[in-house]
Amino acid sequence: MSRGADKPGSSRFVQLYGAERLVTCSYGNLKGNKKGRMTTTRLIAMAGLYLGVFAGVAYLTRAKMPRIAGALCGSAVFGVAGLLALSLGEAQGWWRVPKAGSSHFRLLLWLALAVSCTPIYLITWRVARRFGGRGLAVFVLAAAVIGPARDYLVATKFPEWIAFSPGITPILAVAMLYAFLVAVGHMVMGIVSGPAQGDALARQRAGCRIVIQHGKRHK
Repeated sequence: MSRGADKPGSSRFVQLYGAERLVTCSYGNLKGNKKGRMTTTRLIAMAGLYLGVFAGVAYLTRAKMPRIAGALCGSAVFGVAGLLALSLGEAQGWWRVPKAGSSHFRLLLWLALAVSCTPIYLITWRVARRFGGRGLAVFVLAAAVIGPARDYLVATKFPEWIAFSPGITPILAVAMLYAFLVAVGHMVMGIVSGPAQGDALARQRAGCRIVIQHGKRHK
């Protein structure tokens, strides 16, 4: 196949908003390059990686099982919302996510989204526990700023996984999605597990145990 077929203006390039290509990615690469394509194996590996991160964050935040259950419920709800948002964005021409040939691709994508969000909600729990609503609002704003930068970096390094159309609209859509991720997931976690200040930590620090024991001796 000649290189000329990949030039702007050819039928192999996706036409969105009158632009001749998606950011960092052509339709020909999406369709033909299976080496970097988001396959079911990659999704499973991604979910496994985030599962390890989740275990580490759960230990560091000292979350008890009710809080972990609430974080899982929040991530499960957002996983559904994330799939709907991805479909909406593709319908509007804001981005494109190549789909693997497996019929279980959407289920695996939901699993990867859900597992990747769970550590975030354990962190928002500790933020809200320490700083209250203002701290949570700052976290939502930070997610809206960092989220688009993260996704566009992924699109640059792995163009066969996701591609964004030119313009400010996709950036704003991704920012709103990340803000929605934090707010809705944290709200669901609160419904399931209660307010952030309502549960104790799983482990007491050594210094706290010494103070408590010393106080008991003097009673």
